[in-house]
Amino acid sequence: MAGMIRAQARRIGMGLLTMPVACGIAVAAAGIMVSGVWSRTQTLTVVNWLAQLMVIGAGVCVAVALTGDPLVEASESTPVGWRRVQATRFALAAVSGLAGAVLMFAPLHVLGLWPQDTGWISLIAPTGAVLVGGAAGFAAAAWSASTRATVMAVVAV
Repeated sequence: MAGMIRAQARRIGMGLLTMPVACGIAVAAAGIMVSGVWSRTQTLTVVNWLAQLMVIGAGVCVAVALTGDPLVEASESTPVGWRRVQATRFALAAVSGLAGAVLMFAPLHVLGLWPQDTGWISLIAPTGAVLVGGAAGFAAAAWSASTRATVMAVVAV
């Protein structure tokens, strides 16, 4: 199992797997930077919009990870099977998105810059959104096998 995870991580690429993490860190940094210059209301508005863009970006990474490989036939001819490959890729991209959501939320929550913050339970909002967007990407990729259609489904969700 570990060999398959490593192989699929290589096929997806480290750039794609690190993108949601980098986006989460960038949103947190942007929120912290604007908090020193703008009012609290303006800062919370910016953080709210940027957080949504981070979630969409994580979903797009799932879509690309699931549809960016033209080797469906090669994967289907192995004992592993294409659906198991897709599930592994989805899990890798989802974990990356969840890590990005946590790295985005934690510093903003600690500094009191998260919109409608009710404590650590508010972490459910970004992580749940990442999982819902990723699940939509997984379903759309299974149904259409088209990168464009899958990305549009993720953005629509």
